[in-house]
Amino acid sequence: MKIETLTEKITNGKFSAVVDYASDIVSVDIGDGSEPFAISSCAVDSLADFLGIVKERVG
Repeated sequence: MKIETLTEKITNGKFSAVVDYASDIVSVDIGDGSEPFAISSCAVDSLADFLGIVKERVG
């Protein structure tokens, strides 16, 4: 019997994300106490680019 891991948790101490490889969904927890939000894994690059712009504007 072979058991494969289909999820992975990535964290930097404040923010975390759970990647579900079986469904191509990434659940992101921004550490503010709210519920994690889900995004498609194919949107991760676009979200990262967008958040980079936001970071520049808010300092």
